[in-house]
Amino acid sequence: MPSAPPTARAARTRSPHRFRGQQGRSAELGLADLARFFSGGLADHGQVSNPASKVAVVYACIRSKADAIGMMPLRVSTGDDQVVETGPLVQLLERPHPQLSGRAFRRAVSAWLDSFGEVHLVRTFTGRRLISIEPVSPLELRKDAGIWRRTDPRTGRSEVIEDERVYTIIDPDFGAGRLDRGLSPRQAVANAISQQYHADIANDHALRYGVGGGMGLRSEGNLTPEQREDLRDQLEDRFSGPRGRHLWMILEGLKAEPISPTFRDQEFTDLKQFSREDICVAFGLNPLVLGYGGRESLGSGQHTDAAHEVVWNDTHLPRAEWIAEEITDCIAPWIEADQSLSMRDAVRRPARTAEHRQGACRRAVARAVGLGHDNCLWFDSSGVSVLAKSRLEQAEQLKTYFDMGVPLNDLLSSNDLPYEDRPWGNTWYKSLSLQDVQAEDDPIDDPTGPPTAPASPGSSEPEPSEPSPDDPDGGARDGAETAHTRQLTEQAKARIWEAWRLSWAPLAKTTEQRVKAHWRSLRKQTLRKLSNELGDDTPDQAAVRASWPAAQTRDLIARILFDLVEANQSLIARVTPMIRESFRLGGEQAIAEHADASDQDAAELDPFRLADPEVAAGIRRRELMLTNINRRVRNQIGESIAQGIAQQETTSQIAERVRKQFNLEAGRANTVARTEIGRSVEEARHQGRLQVGTPLKSWLWSRRETGRPWHFDTETQTFESPIPAAADFRVAQTGNTCPHPRATNDPEDDINCGCTTIARFPGDSVKQVLARYLERGFTDPVRLRSLDERRARTNHRNRKEAA
Repeated sequence: MPSAPPTARAARTRSPHRFRGQQGRSAELGLADLARFFSGGLADHGQVSNPASKVAVVYACIRSKADAIGMMPLRVSTGDDQVVETGPLVQLLERPHPQLSGRAFRRAVSAWLDSFGEVHLVRTFTGRRLISIEPVSPLELRKDAGIWRRTDPRTGRSEVIEDERVYTIIDPDFGAGRLDRGLSPRQAVANAISQQYHADIANDHALRYGVGGGMGLRSEGNLTPEQREDLRDQLEDRFSGPRGRHLWMILEGLKAEPISPTFRDQEFTDLKQFSREDICVAFGLNPLVLGYGGRESLGSGQHTDAAHEVVWNDTHLPRAEWIAEEITDCIAPWIEADQSLSMRDAVRRPARTAEHRQGACRRAVARAVGLGHDNCLWFDSSGVSVLAKSRLEQAEQLKTYFDMGVPLNDLLSSNDLPYEDRPWGNTWYKSLSLQDVQAEDDPIDDPTGPPTAPASPGSSEPEPSEPSPDDPDGGARDGAETAHTRQLTEQAKARIWEAWRLSWAPLAKTTEQRVKAHWRSLRKQTLRKLSNELGDDTPDQAAVRASWPAAQTRDLIARILFDLVEANQSLIARVTPMIRESFRLGGEQAIAEHADASDQDAAELDPFRLADPEVAAGIRRRELMLTNINRRVRNQIGESIAQGIAQQETTSQIAERVRKQFNLEAGRANTVARTEIGRSVEEARHQGRLQVGTPLKSWLWSRRETGRPWHFDTETQTFESPIPAAADFRVAQTGNTCPHPRATNDPEDDINCGCTTIARFPGDSVKQVLARYLERGFTDPVRLRSLDERRARTNHRNRKEAA
């Protein structure tokens, strides 16, 4: 056994990873130890001992692959799509040996596979119980005459290892498993390692002795032995080493002639570079990953991140997958026979969709089921930054297909992306008159439309009348205003407001159904957790539970309540598409209003830009408001459960509390939908006017809103004196300012507010504005006639009931 170099001995002295075996032997489990073990015949023309320590690129390749395997956590999954998070099995993988961590275990397995082509996993049992796994080098453990013998490389002592304790993992790249066997695919790289080593030796001699080029001395006659020895000593003393290069010398009776090629002629530099690339290719790595750059290096022109991505996908991940399979086969028979190491006292959770979508997880579970194993192991690569960046770039490329109409869930499934399916991912943007019913459990009823709008404050309800679009003021001239004229003007405003409300009613209805579906899902999930945690208890058990310490009660409630992050993601996924569609609708309305008022063709104007930073910020604000709903409901349910426990209620009684709370929130879905969609449309109308350049705007009061007469006063003021489109309204009475209704951040003005705004231009009159909206605006004549007919029927029914 060749002795280790001084550097390796020093590394072993300083290494903190030492343990003492049962026979008092000491050994090390680190990469520095590989330098001592690695040896063998590498080439026909010479041998290189310890290439991992003497050839830097070999050590770099082994370390890079070992670090990649060591950094990925080794997960435990079951055949029923669950992930084991705690318990004896997980503890065994995190601490395979009493003094060996899980990361060091994985690094040693990978390093020895690259060094020797095989590694032995020695299992230790207490009775029939597996308590530890230790990776052992093939130089330390050999099979002679069918018997495994483990030899301590320091003391020379050997021990016999039972055959059932040894499990061998063989690297297929090594063929027979040893470098000196003729059929090994790694035999080719032995020549590259030898070239790299001898190039280093040549360079070392060039620096040590100052070799520049060969030189011969010729004399006319023969020199005596004394003269030859004197001349040789003179040359070695004066002209060897870097300091003696290119010194002048005096030759008497001698002639100097070059007789050998230079280092450049022999191309040592090129040979060293080529052999380095051959070594990296043999290990499945790119020199750029190891820090070997330069124009002549392999992968010229590649970015370092791209090189890392290729190496991870083509080398590290496939290697990790089959190592996980081997470790599973190594421990599965013993773990499944000993339930204390598999499922007893273990905490499990359903595997997330992101984990299922990892190919390693899916294939490991399928393989375990096929072989009849209860558990399987797989390496979790979700934390690798290079792969995360690669997935992000892939998602950005797929966005092109998404924008062309390919459903999101189809893209996630076909490209194996580790993201969860979205409830709305089977469809994409729809026409305003269509409603998505694919992801909903309950059908969506046809909107019945708003009830008859009340008259303005202080006035009586007028009889239905049909104002002419050309003269909505009913014949008033030169500003002359009568009671009849005011009634006709109010009717025109009511029709315009109701038509605007109907324009986004389908969106609100769909949003309401999605919010209800969200609460149904959380209710089902929470009740299931409640049943699992509490079970079918009795009043006596409820009394015992009421006496628990406060900390224990809090932990119980935390396990029952729904996960806030997942709930926020679910609600945002359901409602955000409708909010985006609301912004699109409001922006297109603003563009159309501007085109109608300025007598332009809407097709000639720039379309509404959803990608505008202000619009994107508005959508984000709406998403944040949605998350506040989940937080509030979660806190209320937690308080309700705590009250039930304190009052010694049974499981069924506490479940009824939870059910009532969720039903109450489902009843508020209409308010949430109307508030969020209405505000989104109105905010988009404001941003659309800014994008297209509409100069002025006026406030239009909600005809359903009888509790805020000052909003009607704000309408009156701004109809008489429109304000700039970019300016803020000042609400009458409260004095709050806002760019559009429902944006004051004051509940007194915002809650259940249904007001909107309309576009104004300099010099237009109320008559012109109302005529424009009645004729075109954001409505159409068919819908206006339908609205008038319904209002007439409603008024007739009201008068009949009053009579």
